[in-house]
Amino acid sequence: MSTDEETPPSSSLAKKTTSTLLDGNHTFPALYVCYLLRSKASPQSNRTYVGSTPDPPRRIRQHNGELKQGAWATSKFRPWIPDKFEWAWQKPELSRHLRLQSAESRKETVPIFAKDTKRNWVERKICVAYALLALPPFSGLPLHIRFFVTEAKDMYESIHHTVLAHETPPKTRKKPVNPLHLIPQAVNPSVTTMLDLGGVSGATGKRRES
Repeated sequence: MSTDEETPPSSSLAKKTTSTLLDGNHTFPALYVCYLLRSKASPQSNRTYVGSTPDPPRRIRQHNGELKQGAWATSKFRPWIPDKFEWAWQKPELSRHLRLQSAESRKETVPIFAKDTKRNWVERKICVAYALLALPPFSGLPLHIRFFVTEAKDMYESIHHTVLAHETPPKTRKKPVNPLHLIPQAVNPSVTTMLDLGGVSGATGKRRES
C-alpha cells in the first residue's frame, strides 16, 4: 500500500476555527483560579460568591476590604477558559454546557440546574462545579481543585460517590438541593483534589492533605 495520499480539495477541508477550546489554540497561564466564597456574616448565611483571579491571596483581601479595587478593573484581561467556566458556574441555568436533551423533543434541551431559591447555596454551587468538571468542554482540560474547609471537600466527595454509583434519589415530598441523577457522568480521575487547611495565603499554619 502506498503511503502517499491524495490531498482533498479545499472545499472538503474542515472549516478553520479560532476556538480556544481546541488543541493548540489556547495558552494556559501558570495559575488562574475560579473560586467559591461563602459568607460568614451569620451562622445561617447561604450567601455565596463565584469569581476568578490569578492571585487568590490578594483577591480574598480585596473581598474582605483589606485592599481597594476589585475584579472590574482587570476583567478584560482574564484568560478565556476560566472566564467561561466562571460564567457557567454563576449562571448554570443559562449555560449551554449544562443542558440535557428533553424527553419530549429531540430538538430541545433543558437545563440540569433550575434557577430556584437554592441556586446560591454552597451545596448547589459545589454541585454545579462538579457537573462542569464532568462534562465537555471542561472535562478535557487540566483542571485541579483545592478545598480550604473540610465541609466543602466532604460535599464534593458525597456528590462524586452518588454520581459514580448512578443512585436514584428517594421519593420524598421535599425536593433535593441538587439534581444528582441528571449529571450523566462522573468527574475524570485525572482531576486532582486537595484539602488545604493552610488557607488561601497559607497563613493559618495548618497542614495540607492530598
